[in-house]
Amino acid sequence: MPGKIKDITFPDGINRKVEELDFDIVKEDWNEYQLTSGLYLKLKTILHKVFWVLDNEGKRMYTQEGDPYILVRSSNQVVASEIE
Repeated sequence: MPGKIKDITFPDGINRKVEELDFDIVKEDWNEYQLTSGLYLKLKTILHKVFWVLDNEGKRMYTQEGDPYILVRSSNQVVASEIE
């Protein structure tokens, strides 16, 4: 079942139609890093929206490699601490 169709202006100024896709959160893990400065970082990406870019005929587009042409809106949650 097709999702909601929206218009998005790309950074190059071109306005394209996209299909908003529904999703379920399966797993959201933290990535953990230890910096040489002694800081410890935890980073988690939070997905907000997913869009499939459409061509001028309203068909779903694919990259030259054959992968779906997908845009995401996300944010990062970061926690920094010092290791003692």
